[in-house]
Amino acid sequence: MKLKTFLPAAGMTVIFLWGCEKKYERPDRYAIDLFATEAAEEIPVLSADEAAERSDLILRTNMLLLADSASAAAKKLYVYEVQQGRFSKGNNDSTAVWPFRFISDYEIRKPAHDDSASIYLQKASSYTIITNALNIRFQAVPYAP
Repeated sequence: MKLKTFLPAAGMTVIFLWGCEKKYERPDRYAIDLFATEAAEEIPVLSADEAAERSDLILRTNMLLLADSASAAAKKLYVYEVQQGRFSKGNNDSTAVWPFRFISDYEIRKPAHDDSASIYLQKASSYTIITNALNIRFQAVPYAP
């Protein structure tokens, strides 16, 4: 009886391959932030006196509703509706048509039920297609408090 073993021959070696995954790390010298100035910019908020100077109307209300919002090309537009309120500059309550609508480039924080907010408005100079379609004549003053 011959014994044969199935061992690898003396000249043959067993090779193990280990796979290594190398992740490419980008050097810092190539890092370019295209929007660094936009991130670093702080939004300048007007004081109440500055906003009052720029505004045509100042509306005080606690019944502010977001009627509609839209976004296009990374810009947001909000349409607000006020059920009732009081004008402290520029308009008389007897001539106001309620509900009163206006547009804004920024989101206005809704006041608490008991608090009333001052909303600084100017004649609508942008978004003419939307303002004509919705019969809106005023927009919120940019960067108003």
